[in-house]
Amino acid sequence: MAVQRAPVIIKPNEPTFVTARDGKLWLEGSEYRFLGFALPNLHQNENQVHPDYSNRFPDEFEIRDLLLSLAQMGCRVARIFCLSLHADIDGDLPVYVNAVGQYNEDAFRTLDKVFQLANEYGIRLIFPFIDSHSFPGWRGVDEWAGWKGRTGAEFWTDPLFKSEYQALLYDVLHRRNVYTGTLYKDEPAVLAWQLGNELDSWAQDRGLDTQAWLPTLTTWSIEMARFLKSIDANHLVMEAGGNRDAFLTEPAIDVLSDHYYEYWSRVFGRPYDLREQNQRALAQIAGRKPLIADEFGMGEYANLTNLIESILENGTSGALLWSLRGHRRDGGFYYHNENGSHYNSYHWPGFPLGNSYDESPLLQLMRQQAFAIRGLPEPPVEPPTEAPMWTAPASADGLSWRGVTGASHYRIERAEQPAGDWLVVGEQVVDVVIQDVQPYEASGDAVPPVLFRDRTALPGISYAYRIRAENAAGVGPWSFNWYVG
Repeated sequence: MAVQRAPVIIKPNEPTFVTARDGKLWLEGSEYRFLGFALPNLHQNENQVHPDYSNRFPDEFEIRDLLLSLAQMGCRVARIFCLSLHADIDGDLPVYVNAVGQYNEDAFRTLDKVFQLANEYGIRLIFPFIDSHSFPGWRGVDEWAGWKGRTGAEFWTDPLFKSEYQALLYDVLHRRNVYTGTLYKDEPAVLAWQLGNELDSWAQDRGLDTQAWLPTLTTWSIEMARFLKSIDANHLVMEAGGNRDAFLTEPAIDVLSDHYYEYWSRVFGRPYDLREQNQRALAQIAGRKPLIADEFGMGEYANLTNLIESILENGTSGALLWSLRGHRRDGGFYYHNENGSHYNSYHWPGFPLGNSYDESPLLQLMRQQAFAIRGLPEPPVEPPTEAPMWTAPASADGLSWRGVTGASHYRIERAEQPAGDWLVVGEQVVDVVIQDVQPYEASGDAVPPVLFRDRTALPGISYAYRIRAENAAGVGPWSFNWYVG
């Protein structure tokens, strides 16, 4: 199977690790700062999953596409999402953790490939272990406790659950990558381990008193961070929920994190100026530990722009925009809507379908500033170097292809057989189409999505089609010919 190769010069990660000191991140004596993206689909597909689950876990093409998208934008850090847990409500949907101590080897081989390719593309990853939420197909602490008929509230205090979580940490960190032979605890592609995702929202999401639960979550986080450090001295540990003042004095917690969302701030009646949220966090930290905005987004362009520009100036170590989705192996892109709002996933390099949430200008801004925060000039965009790959089945009324990273549009030509002249039948064709975003349902997604219909084709005539990727910098090579009729 052909896979896309990088059209940019990429320096693989060396076997060194990012450290934290004096409120900053460091690598080989230089301050380490970044803009990047949350990539929840990098190791597990969430939407447009086929009924047979055959695309539940990304293949090499899909992983490369996302990592190369980051590299083309000058981003060197991404945050994946948590390990998924089995829940009866999800049926036989494949997950990473089937039960305590029972792991899905196929899933972890996908994660092995993610680490292998992240090193190739010079991308470092933030890795949260477990979710505080019960999102379909991911699940979290409530489902973990539910395996024993217990409640999520007991997860944080019961010694049994604490020991089980520590066993998960031990098992993951001591997994040996089948492609590289490297133990996860020695993996240079890992920037930081995170104990979980949005653990500080667990109580609020369940209608409980957040302040009353804060000491419990703080105690749990410190205990687990200390255990994590005891088995892995290489990597940073990011906090995930609890009392920030306590974390500032805890040696086992290296980095503090924040999420900035205009949409959710408005929903909960909070101030929604994201720059001010970031500045308040920095004032509390006062340079004692690095701060990473490991999720931000779902906001209007001006608000997000102000935050990004402020981050470049104020010393925040890094920020990751939620969220980038990549190409599907069977054609088009993966697509995700955020809570029924007008905010959807981003798709590099930006398309007209994303105009309502300023996809193209925001991605161009991210590219510019991702290089700037590293002290680098923004290089010119390079033309595509790969040819699209047609995906079956094919007919003039339903053409689909595997896209090319960084392509903004495609040119499609047709020739009559056996040796007719090539005729342009499609220009400025894009491969972003809205797919049903409900996860784990057929919804017509068992076949490649139709990306182009040749309305001028005549019945009874045999045609050949070819396609090439294009962007502002130039054009790529033609695909092989695709015969129809």
